[in-house]
Amino acid sequence: MDSICRLGKNVGGVYIYSNLKGCGGERMLYEGASCIIVNGEVIAQSPRFKLGDVDVITATVDLQKVDEYRCSILGHANVQFLRKNAGALSYVDVPFSLAIPNRIATGPYSVPSAGLPKVHFAEAEEVAVGPACWLWDYLRRAGMSGFLCPLSGGIDSCSTSIVVYVMCYLVMDAIKSGDCGVINDVQKMCATTDRSPDWLPDTPNELCNNILHTVYMCMPEHSSAASEKRARELRDSIGAYHLEINIEDGYKAQKDLIISATGYQPIFQVFGGSRAEDICLQNIQARLRMVTAYQFGQILPVSRKRVCPTPLLILASTNADEVLRGNYTRYDCSSADLNPIGSYSKNHLREMIGWAQHNFNLPVLQTFLDAKPSGELQPITKDYCQDDEGDLGMSYDELAMFAISRKIEHLGAVSMFQKHVQTMAGDYTPQEMAEKIKKFHYFLALNRHKSTTLTPAYHATSYSPHNNWCDSRQFLFPFQNTGHTFQKIDDLTALIEKREYQNQLNAAPITAKL
Repeated sequence: MDSICRLGKNVGGVYIYSNLKGCGGERMLYEGASCIIVNGEVIAQSPRFKLGDVDVITATVDLQKVDEYRCSILGHANVQFLRKNAGALSYVDVPFSLAIPNRIATGPYSVPSAGLPKVHFAEAEEVAVGPACWLWDYLRRAGMSGFLCPLSGGIDSCSTSIVVYVMCYLVMDAIKSGDCGVINDVQKMCATTDRSPDWLPDTPNELCNNILHTVYMCMPEHSSAASEKRARELRDSIGAYHLEINIEDGYKAQKDLIISATGYQPIFQVFGGSRAEDICLQNIQARLRMVTAYQFGQILPVSRKRVCPTPLLILASTNADEVLRGNYTRYDCSSADLNPIGSYSKNHLREMIGWAQHNFNLPVLQTFLDAKPSGELQPITKDYCQDDEGDLGMSYDELAMFAISRKIEHLGAVSMFQKHVQTMAGDYTPQEMAEKIKKFHYFLALNRHKSTTLTPAYHATSYSPHNNWCDSRQFLFPFQNTGHTFQKIDDLTALIEKREYQNQLNAAPITAKL
């Protein structure tokens, strides 16, 4: 929009900009906001981030003002030149007029449309309403019955649920404004055999109960009471249809299959097992959650007596930081039909949750902001509780910083180290920064192959690492523990530390013996 207005100010004229609306059948959202701009000033604009298929806007334009504006920016010398050569211009009579014939200069169309103030969405608001519009357009065009979101009690699945809740607010706004298309879509996907086909929800929470289904899948030894409580309170706040399922029997069945086939019993690392055993047992739970989500996505429309029991769309909740680091299981709850938060960092999601907490009066969201990120795939003991940032070996703030350096600033490992060893000198020693950078690139290379099968995600950021057209790179990298790149970082670290040591010696006070 700023580019169009800048162009209008530079050359003058009437600019009519038409934009699409909806998902367009791909990962991006076309947000609307078609507009009419005169001499760089917006005089009419359709809404941004609204549902519905078509927007029509009109404006009254004084073409003489365009001529006057162009003369004012051309300058006196150019105007005189144009007047001198006016005889060379040809005039063509056309059999129509843009003016309204036989109309006295009064009424609503007699005065040119006034300029409009710029409408800005806060970044946190765009994180919510953008994917909300995208999900609605996908849902209605796919002809499905709603969504199912595996709810873990963490901020990622909470963010996905809040995006759907925001979508319900947008749908209710469209219903109240009389949008026939949205009304028909809601009645079609929510129709049940035990209520009138003309039924419509009265509140966003009532609509959310019909469209959003959440499932908390617990393992008694691994899941905390706090996460289960957060999931239940979120359900109560937004009105989602909620299930709590114990998946321990399925987990034990798969674990017993290993024992019966190999005679070997794997145990968790916290109890003395190896890293390989620990990962194996964690992945059984993670993949069981994906299977469970899909089977309930298939059967819930039937059990809820939908007239047209098409399946639910399964929503993933993997953020951009986890994708970049590879801190997720392939074919767990990261594998779904759609991912509305896949191109956002954890920091962006936290900002969005804070915005939703304030704008929708949802105090329960503060408990998600305060909670420590944990996958809860390992047993909880009195001395140990799984910690995501501990498993990552770095904080989510650091991951977001490295993501921007890699994708937006196009920095490799050595260039990234050269930058951040200076910009973060007050927080990290050169050796600490070197270890962070090397660990980041080691796991990026190790887990890059996982991104080839990621769930289609709403694309909204330049740092998104999803392996499609927005980050099309190879998925096989050389082993990164050794090699020229890491050796170069080590050499630079030694050089910096040597220089700092020399500077300290030079700055030390000189004492002479008398």
